[in-house]
Amino acid sequence: MGDRMSGDREPGNLTEVSANFAPIVADWRAFSKGPNELGNRSTWRGTLGAQQSAWLDAYQNGSLTADRPAAKQYIADYIARQEPGLKAQVHVKALLNPDTAEDERPGHYEAIVAVGGDLNNGAHVFQRVCATCHRVEQVGYDFGPELT
Repeated sequence: MGDRMSGDREPGNLTEVSANFAPIVADWRAFSKGPNELGNRSTWRGTLGAQQSAWLDAYQNGSLTADRPAAKQYIADYIARQEPGLKAQVHVKALLNPDTAEDERPGHYEAIVAVGGDLNNGAHVFQRVCATCHRVEQVGYDFGPELT
């Protein structure tokens, strides 16, 4: 059996994941006491996303952020930033599905536009996820269809 970081082992159950996440939670609690104690907040956004199944219950029951209003606000803001993407996800999947009827596609595009969201956050997501294959105006590459 290989070590957990090598990728040659199936992830364990949620209890194991939570146990492995405990040091990160401890670091998070230290971080939440002051904004610069652990450095880059964007690193924490990535950690929150990757480990959400390990911390969400503790956040919802209040134990993760007890007596830590800065941590509570940071996670609330993180969740709020994710909401537009989650709402749009079903429509994006429908648009990517070649079996979606042509007459259904405009409704999915309209639903995505109606979701709204944060323009700057969306630009960062595009640069991180989409721009490796797609171009919008001067941003990205011409591997996939141009999206302007």
